[in-house]
Amino acid sequence: MTTEATILLFTSINKKMRVLLLFPMADRQTGAAIKYAFESLGHKVLAVDAKRLPLNSYSVACSYKPDLVFCSRIKELRGCG
Repeated sequence: MTTEATILLFTSINKKMRVLLLFPMADRQTGAAIKYAFESLGHKVLAVDAKRLPLNSYSVACSYKPDLVFCSRIKELRGCG
């Protein structure tokens, strides 16, 4: 784990974050599980289906102003934003 990631982890333990989740959501698998995990910790989560709406990802990020962007490595997100 990098120093920056460690600092983010420790500073965010008690802080409730605004999380932007860019994952495939239609299959109700990994993306849904990650969303549930963040919400269970009390964070506010906005999920964008990155496979169905890849071009919306950047505009949503700008308007939502997340503390953390957590995204899948899918080909649809390459070159967006």
